[in-house]
Order: sequence, then structure tokens, then C-alpha cells
Amino acid sequence: MSRPSLDTLPLELLYRIIDNIDVRTIFLSFRNVCKRFNAIVDSYNLYKLDFRLITKPDFDKVCRVIRPENVISMTLSDEDETPGLIGLFISLVDIRQFTRLQSLALIQIDDTNLDRFVKNMVTTSLVSLSIDSTEFDHRTLALFSSATEKVDQISMPTLEMNRSTKEHK
Repeated sequence: MSRPSLDTLPLELLYRIIDNIDVRTIFLSFRNVCKRFNAIVDSYNLYKLDFRLITKPDFDKVCRVIRPENVISMTLSDEDETPGLIGLFISLVDIRQFTRLQSLALIQIDDTNLDRFVKNMVTTSLVSLSIDSTEFDHRTLALFSSATEKVDQISMPTLEMNRSTKEHK
């Protein structure tokens, strides 16, 4: 009798596993186990990426292998644990390629990066946008207004703008 193995599990079960593990584990461990897992990770199209607790080297690696059209939810943060992450993300990927993105959270974003996001984001599938800004002045309000105009073209149940209580470094 053969021993059961992870690589012999049905695709549906492997998708359930992917649903419940973090982005770093999916792309830097699970994906590299074998060719089958590599293909499964590349074809899975319900990624909910939370980049709040990832190192910059790991983040860079994930950004190079992720297929943007497979991402439905994403959280990016410039908090103490991940300073400069949002700017790095913008420099590594084309935001417009995230065509199936339904939920986007930008935490402690500065006006420069917010402007870059607003100019390039695709909003056709977006149903939730949360912006936690480190600044709150006339420019921030203008950027928020631009984001609002852009998302007014579609039906978006959730649009949230907050000012961070913590100063951006």
C-alpha cells in the first residue's frame, strides 16, 4: 500500500490549502516543491495578498513571480515592519495589470505613492478601497477626490479614507 503524499492530493484540496497559508509560504516554499505545485500556484486565481509582515527580499521575490491577474485582494503597508514597501511595489509591478482586484488596502501611504496609485489603478472590479494616509492636507484631499471620481464610475460599496495617527518615517 502506498503512503499518501501531499503531491497526490486532488487540486481542490490543494487550493483549500493555498486559501489558508500566507503569501510568503505559498510563493517561496510551496511553489518550489515540484513542477505540479509550481503550476498550481501559477494557475490559482483567488489570491488575497497581505504584505504587512513580509521582508523586503521576500516581497521582491513574490512580486517577480505573482501573476497580477490572479490577485483579488491586496494589503500594502508602509508601517514600521515594512517601511518603503508601497514605493517598492510600485517600482516592481504595473498596477494596471491587477485587473481582477476586488479589495485594496493602502496603509500609511504618503501622498507621492497615493498619487501614483490613483493615476494607474484599474477600478472595474474593485469593491473595496481603504486608504490610510500619513498626510492629510489639500494635496491629500485632491488625491482622495481623484480616487473617488475614478471609483464613482463603478459601484463600490466600501470606500474608506483615514489619516494615520503615526508619523511616517
